[in-house]
Amino acid sequence: MGLSLPKQYVQVQGKTILEHTLLRFKGQVQAVILSVADSYVDLCQETARRVFGENVSVQTAAAGETRFDSVRNALGLLDPQLYPLVAVHDAVRPLVDPRVIARCLAAAGRGGAALPVKEMADSVLQLPSDGPEGGVKAVPRAALRRVSTPQCFPSVELKAAYLQPYSPSFTDDLSVYLNLYTRVTLVADTESNLKVTTPTDLKLLELLL
Repeated sequence: MGLSLPKQYVQVQGKTILEHTLLRFKGQVQAVILSVADSYVDLCQETARRVFGENVSVQTAAAGETRFDSVRNALGLLDPQLYPLVAVHDAVRPLVDPRVIARCLAAAGRGGAALPVKEMADSVLQLPSDGPEGGVKAVPRAALRRVSTPQCFPSVELKAAYLQPYSPSFTDDLSVYLNLYTRVTLVADTESNLKVTTPTDLKLLELLL
């Protein structure tokens, strides 16, 4: 995006994107662990304290080279006996509906993973490994879903899943989890739960907040 700092620290309507995101979890969590680069630890701790006060435990873990590393570092600080459920969320999804968060946590509390998904609106094509010249295949979109966050899990199970060695097939927490477990609940997401990755997303966020 050509920014001078990571997207989650960009100010939108007087607050960082990170703060807008954390506010969506207020009243729903007992502890927060943020995977953060060293130079932003103080800012993240101050932001989390401002949002949650003293009633929520706030810790920071070292950001890793990959998402997998960052999540694994954060899980290393998580005590499953104190916090039997864990929700992993992208800091740049500041418009997640608190009701979706609550539904995902409740579903994970009944067993297995739970995460928000959206139906596919566009048609989808599958390309062969040798490129489109090898022939493309239309994929029925009714059987596909777009996955977002928070992705919620029993803490013991997600920690066990992250003991696996990294694989390029691990694109999110669910893909790590599914290598060991099978039970998943899909929760209907809202279209507003966008991930801020482009300048257009940033402009849309300013309109929606």
